[in-house]
Amino acid sequence: MFTLIWNNWLLVGLIPPLLYAIVALFDAYFVDRQIFHNAREATMISALLGALPLLAPASGLYDFSLPAPTVTIVAFLSGVAFAGHVYFYIAALFRRNDTVLAESIQNLSVLCVPFLAFLLIDEVLTPLHYLGIAVASLGVVFMYCYRKTASRITFSGCGSLLISMLLFSFTLVAAEWVYQHTSFWDGFMVFSGGMFATGVMLYLCGEKSRLPALIARRWRFFIAIEAITTVGVICSHRAVDISPSATYIAITECLGAYFILLLSVVVFWFSRISGKSVNVLAKICKQQLVDYPGKIIAGLFISSSIYLVYSY
Repeated sequence: MFTLIWNNWLLVGLIPPLLYAIVALFDAYFVDRQIFHNAREATMISALLGALPLLAPASGLYDFSLPAPTVTIVAFLSGVAFAGHVYFYIAALFRRNDTVLAESIQNLSVLCVPFLAFLLIDEVLTPLHYLGIAVASLGVVFMYCYRKTASRITFSGCGSLLISMLLFSFTLVAAEWVYQHTSFWDGFMVFSGGMFATGVMLYLCGEKSRLPALIARRWRFFIAIEAITTVGVICSHRAVDISPSATYIAITECLGAYFILLLSVVVFWFSRISGKSVNVLAKICKQQLVDYPGKIIAGLFISSSIYLVYSY
């Protein structure tokens, strides 16, 4: 079963949006409960703990070989860009704690990735695949425009999400190029090194006194969440490695907002059925259900686009 999933770009590509949806709800919880004071603290912990795969070569479990210099630089910068993507994403949540909205704007990567892939690595897709991109884009636009609360969205919040989306798009295209020139695990270890270096830089360049106490209080929780994130990132990179194009993975990532919606329904109604008072996480999940008809329709658009790119 593992081999079947690991070697099929669609199956392995569907894992990241599901795992990211779980993490996104906890991100919203962290922001709502003010566990982090700012996006820097959240990114620092994510980048430092997100480098857990580096323990494999450090402990001798994996025989790491440094790729060619150019490949190493691109993979390292990809890790830095991914940490930057996390920072601007969390910064937007501090302005407006709506993960479905955040994911819907993140999904504009479905347009950005093919453009960057054409610009940076001369990638050209078939007309039918561009049709799939257009269908996914319609779903993203519909989800955004349907919102009755759209008038309360700030320009600064959208600006942070757009920067986050651009950085994430770069990581996908860079990963496609890197894995064309080196083995998967060697490239991914350098990517993890870029994340770790960014986390160290954030720690050194800002207020340091809160971090040790914060990790000491919640280290089990942080490790669990970052382990989920790390599995999602590994699967995302593996999907890019074996798929015909990083654009296909950008399309599967669009299901993230849809999965958040589904998970929010499950958590909220489980809390109601259990007979307990609605807890904080359930309340946050309820917030994600705003304008749910538009989100469902958008999910159908995106699912159709995945069918197009996978079947033809």
